[in-house]
Amino acid sequence: EDGNAILYENFNPFSQTIYVRAVNTGVSNQTETDCFVVRELELIVEPSPQIQDFDDLRACSDNPNIAVFDLTQNS
Repeated sequence: EDGNAILYENFNPFSQTIYVRAVNTGVSNQTETDCFVVRELELIVEPSPQIQDFDDLRACSDNPNIAVFDLTQNS
């Protein structure tokens, strides 16, 4: 079981603001350690795009390992 689990219900479907905390725990002569910053991060769930079916691509060639297709012509 996750000891950090938070029971939370999202009341605004497809969008959620969360808060992220980043802590500097390293040792450096140039920065203080154990300082932190908290930032807001908005998560947005977009609907899945509709995928268009295309015809299969076929090629006849003297070299069976190589085929060149112009994908802009297959629409």
